[in-house]
Amino acid sequence: MPSKFEAVFTKVVDDISKGALYAAAATVAPWTVLFTVYIFVRKSGMATWLFVEEYTQYWVVIIICLAFAYTLKTEGHVRVELLSRYFSKRLSYIVEILVTLLALATVGIFVYYGVQHLMVAIKHKIHYTAGVESLQWPFYLWLSVGYGLLCLALLSHLYCSVMTAIRDWAK
Repeated sequence: MPSKFEAVFTKVVDDISKGALYAAAATVAPWTVLFTVYIFVRKSGMATWLFVEEYTQYWVVIIICLAFAYTLKTEGHVRVELLSRYFSKRLSYIVEILVTLLALATVGIFVYYGVQHLMVAIKHKIHYTAGVESLQWPFYLWLSVGYGLLCLALLSHLYCSVMTAIRDWAK
């Protein structure tokens, strides 16, 4: 039986990851309309909007980053169970916890460097050199937020994995 803390923590992480997913999904329809209009305008020879192609690349990465936490919480990620299906239950718990710790450390590094790049881009007002030369910091902000949410989801997953292992071992 999960503790009250575990239930509340899991619920909060679930709600935050769903909110990020909904925010990302809410941009799909407007961006699709904009991109469709852009294609017709470009094909007609009336104008070329450089920002659409450039921002589409950033938008796709932002959508993916914001969906990471939700994917983990709903277990939609790819699990390779080629060897783990032969593990004992105890070893499976240990491997799950170690892999989650490794993922948390890796994503933590992404967040750390993402925030560093964000701060430098804000401080020095760095622009991209191609296309419309937009500021870099908004892009770095959403990368950092997406990976930060994934860290939160990984912490929740780690806590639940440890508590499940402890409860199962106590039996």
